[in-house]
Amino acid sequence: MEFGDIKLLVDPVSITQCRSGKFLGVIRWQIDQYYFPSELWDDFVLTLLTDWIQAYIRLMTRTSHYEVLHFMDGPFYIRCKVSNDKVFCKFIESGASGKEFIECKWQGNPQVIASSLIHAADIVLSTSAQFKNCDEVFRLLASRRYELQNISRLSNF
Repeated sequence: MEFGDIKLLVDPVSITQCRSGKFLGVIRWQIDQYYFPSELWDDFVLTLLTDWIQAYIRLMTRTSHYEVLHFMDGPFYIRCKVSNDKVFCKFIESGASGKEFIECKWQGNPQVIASSLIHAADIVLSTSAQFKNCDEVFRLLASRRYELQNISRLSNF
């Protein structure tokens, strides 16, 4: 199935810090009315966003034409490819046998995904004041977010 609207959603109220220092929260992609991996997916929010933004920067700068955005928990990932000024995304669940099940596909202007990643990072960064001794991980996310925003402004997409 191919869809139209896409956005990355983060629930700021759900973000909590584990004993390990990692941050869990509800994070999912909404493609039209479809949620991937699910509507209330709970995962490592800061780690995912930082990694996904870094991967997307490689796509936007064309230092890579293909990236995989992994979820930390579960067999879910998004395969992204840039070609002819479009980004093509496949939202995939990997079965126990290693077989891939494509849940849905999306294609469009790479700026749409970049804006969604930036917006999600802003939401997560707005929660930083409630956590102590975590400046470094929030600074890293802020740095990647700022870099993606600058690349987006200068991009030929």
